[in-house]
Amino acid sequence: METTDELEEPDWQSTSEAVRDAHRSVSVPPQHRCIPSSVSVDGMSLHSNFRLAPEVGTASDLAQPGGFRRAHVLADETASEKQITYAQAPLEVRLEVIGAPPSFFITDVLQTRPDGTVYRFESRQYRRGGKPSIIASPYGEVPTKQKRFKLWIWRPDLIPWWCTFSYLIGGFLFTAGSFSWMIPGVGDMGHGAPEWEANLTVFIPFAVGAFWFTTGAYLAFVATINANLQEELQHLDPKGSVHRAGRAMARRGGGGCLPCRGAHIDLLDMTVTSACRLKCCVPDAYCWWAYQPHSLLYWSSLILVIGTLFFGVACACGFPHALDWAKTSHEAHWTAELWLVIMCSIIGSVMFVFNSFVSLAEVTHSFNVLRPPDRLTIGYAVGLLNFVGSSLFLVASLGYLVQDADHEELAQWEYAVSEWGVRFTYGVGSACFFIGALVSFQEISPDDMDDDDA
Repeated sequence: METTDELEEPDWQSTSEAVRDAHRSVSVPPQHRCIPSSVSVDGMSLHSNFRLAPEVGTASDLAQPGGFRRAHVLADETASEKQITYAQAPLEVRLEVIGAPPSFFITDVLQTRPDGTVYRFESRQYRRGGKPSIIASPYGEVPTKQKRFKLWIWRPDLIPWWCTFSYLIGGFLFTAGSFSWMIPGVGDMGHGAPEWEANLTVFIPFAVGAFWFTTGAYLAFVATINANLQEELQHLDPKGSVHRAGRAMARRGGGGCLPCRGAHIDLLDMTVTSACRLKCCVPDAYCWWAYQPHSLLYWSSLILVIGTLFFGVACACGFPHALDWAKTSHEAHWTAELWLVIMCSIIGSVMFVFNSFVSLAEVTHSFNVLRPPDRLTIGYAVGLLNFVGSSLFLVASLGYLVQDADHEELAQWEYAVSEWGVRFTYGVGSACFFIGALVSFQEISPDDMDDDDA
């Protein structure tokens, strides 16, 4: 009879070492089987008595971020009580909402990282691509950096830059058109200006400026839905939002959508200080449309887009012969002008005021916008300029209602209202938008944004 050793091994048994070992362990009689027991990594580590430098720590200490450092601090006999308290703290990221804001308007958050560094995330700064500020460091000293002022910033790879650029062009065109409208013989058709010159100096700048304002409003909406602080509390990064990296457009260009953004975080069921794991999908493309119904900033940005569309209709219908189709009767023409020019201007201006009020509350972290913030920032200056500009637009739009319906021949007081209450007020409000956009470029300064790209 042939023995087991004389049997020829099957081909499958010789091709895999794991299969061969399993076969042999089963083939051996039960009393001779040697099944190895499982051993943990800690059990296999070398005893400290046999290590050259036992105070350095082991590889298992590196299993968690900061674990090696904390184990070393706890083993150090000269460590202070503050260092020991830090080393004993759990490895987690903690969030603290500053103040007691409503759940739909969170604009100021503190994030404590595992190493003890405390970052302050502010909504506007986060949305514009700025880095969060460090307010506490485990090393004691808080780093400070002075930003250099530059009148012009060139960052066409960023959505916030294009948003600001659009507002800059729109504000300039509206300012030029409004003040040209005041000059007899140039833009004032009621005082000798030819129609072609009025179109060139007033109505065309208004129409083109309205287009740029609408473009800027939509890009502001895109910037909001892609970097809404309230919607991203669970995956805040000290490097900033998607609008921070200088190569963001190249890396995230496309027509994608953020699958994990827009999720509602119910702060009523969430403690003010709570553990928060930074686990979230990172999209490969910008989101060009999203629905974030629990965010006031989202609705404010969306209302601004709608407001610019209303104002664009008013500018398009403001051309000299744009409403000739309604000249079947004097009453029909006045009704068309009332709804397509005057009311569209008023509705659009009301929406501008609402958006600028929310933007100002965002930087002051309070709905009491008359109270200045604890520290003055560029964002506060921009928000204040936009609020003043929007309010002046509303005043100018209401000035249309002062004149009589039959305004072929304006009375002296009606002309004064039109000259100073409408045209001049539009010009000053547009200048506020222009200056605000020019100042807003400092929020996307390359000195701050290139740090992570080096």
